[in-house]
Amino acid sequence: MKIEFIKPHKLGGIQFDTGNQLEINKDVVFEIMNDKYYLLIFNGLRYDILKEDIKVIENDF
Repeated sequence: MKIEFIKPHKLGGIQFDTGNQLEINKDVVFEIMNDKYYLLIFNGLRYDILKEDIKVIENDF
C-alpha cells in the first residue's frame, strides 16, 4: 500500500510535497485513528494526519 500526499507534510527530517508518495511497509504503522485522522508511525515517530491531506493507494500484487 502507498499513500499520496495531497498537502505538503514534514515527517521528521523528510519533506513530502503534494503528489509525493510513501510506501507503507512492515516498518511503518498506518491505521485509521478515527473518522478524521490516520495514525502514522514513521521512523519511530508518531504523526496524526488528517484524512483529507492524503490519498490511500491500494496495490494488489
